Amino acid sequence: MKKVKKQGRMPKLSREDFNKLRTAPNMVMAKFHYKDGLIDQIKIGQEDNPMYLYIDTKFEKQWNAQPWCEVVKVPEKLFVSYKPSSRERSLRWDTDIEIEVGDEILVDYTVVTNALNHADYDRGGAYLVDDELYIIFRYDMIKVKMDGNIPIPINGYVLATAVDIEYDGSLIIPSTVNQKSERVFEVTHIGSKLKGYPSEPSAYDTDDVQVGSRVLIRGRLAYQLERQVHRKLDKEYYAFQRRHVSGVYYESQE
Repeated sequence: MKKVKKQGRMPKLSREDFNKLRTAPNMVMAKFHYKDGLIDQIKIGQEDNPMYLYIDTKFEKQWNAQPWCEVVKVPEKLFVSYKPSSRERSLRWDTDIEIEVGDEILVDYTVVTNALNHADYDRGGAYLVDDELYIIFRYDMIKVKMDGNIPIPINGYVLATAVDIEYDGSLIIPSTVNQKSERVFEVTHIGSKLKGYPSEPSAYDTDDVQVGSRVLIRGRLAYQLERQVHRKLDKEYYAFQRRHVSGVYYESQE
């Protein structure tokens, strides 16, 4: 009979111990605005007559995970190694620290879902401090930071919008077909280049990608930055790294 591991309680820290805590190299601590890390309701209706739609967060947690959070502790340094023997402790790419305490950032949804698993409790992934949720995660899990109302991609990411697919006019396309390209995007926001990739030495960040560029990316490596349930930005943005760009479209000079 298979032994089932019991779900543990999330560790609690006193405010005094929390203030003394320093994060290890590569690790960031952030405050999440939902106690359990998952959005369990959506505000609908008019502003003067709000209504709320309640969600069962037990299923498909990745759709309800809150990716926006506030930075409260920043690592003193980032550890990056090109040596295979120490690659497990290294960031996935070589970069500088681009965040500071107080920044609002967007992280990969797995930061929340993994930290809320029992397996991660033992490793100190999530803590409650005065009933507020704090999660510790790797720096390379951050996608975007906000500068006022402007999203700034970090960790080599690019933000873009999907390009409409142009079909032959003689074809009848059902309205249910997704008419957005999964490989061609128009760049809207771009951050700093990365210095290199320890596990992929031949990879590099191209200089050809600029805001307004229409680019072709390898495979289906772009992903939707936000889900509708937690959308904060003004558009439906997709994110990918510069190294995944395989071509840039240019206007014909003829």
